[in-house]
Amino acid sequence: MKSKKIKCILMVAVFQLFGSMIYSADLAKQQFEFAKKLETQGDCGYAILEYKKTIHFYPDSEYAEKAAEEIKKIEINAPFSGYIKFIEAIVYGNYKVAYGYLSKDITGKVTYEKFEETMKKNIDKHFGREDSKVVVKENNVWKLNLPIEILGIATPRTLEGATKGSLASLRSAIAIYYGEAEGKYPEKLSELPPKYIHMIPEEKVTGSNKVVTKLDGRGGWYYNPAVGKIQINLKGKDSTGRYYSNW
Repeated sequence: MKSKKIKCILMVAVFQLFGSMIYSADLAKQQFEFAKKLETQGDCGYAILEYKKTIHFYPDSEYAEKAAEEIKKIEINAPFSGYIKFIEAIVYGNYKVAYGYLSKDITGKVTYEKFEETMKKNIDKHFGREDSKVVVKENNVWKLNLPIEILGIATPRTLEGATKGSLASLRSAIAIYYGEAEGKYPEKLSELPPKYIHMIPEEKVTGSNKVVTKLDGRGGWYYNPAVGKIQINLKGKDSTGRYYSNW
């Protein structure tokens, strides 16, 4: 009788172990696919950060190795390597290094002092690229040719791009929390920082990071803890005619 009880306990433990492994593998896959989607959309800087999360949170999964390979592919792609180094320099406050990655068309219009001042005010801005316009070749070296409004003049498009980047980071943080909490979403977004995200970012359209649980269109973020849904708290359409709810 005692032997049967021990066997039952061991079987339950084995099932729990394998169940946990399968669950972790699913989360690793979701995290990897999210990073891959960002890369496909051209958000290579953010994609690298999300690939690194895959490696950090799921080091024993097959997707950790795949994530490392994807990072390597992005980093050796000449046109994007400068873009990624530019973002890293900005994040770490190395403004002089970042300024060196800009093309002459940009540095001819924006002084270093103005650039540094603007970057300090907008450290969390999402630097979206403009397809082929993002890089130019100068003396056989790739240089960034970012839209001039990114360096100081805000437009609806750049503000929306920044907000989409923040929204992607929030969704990623919620997904990782969900995985570690074994299928439970955070009751409040304030549970995310600083472990899952540095801070609750502002959405740049209205400049608010207020979180509400009822969509009222007044700006900030709308969050539904029952299903882990997060979106910008605005109604109507963005500057491209797309509904905010479809972001």
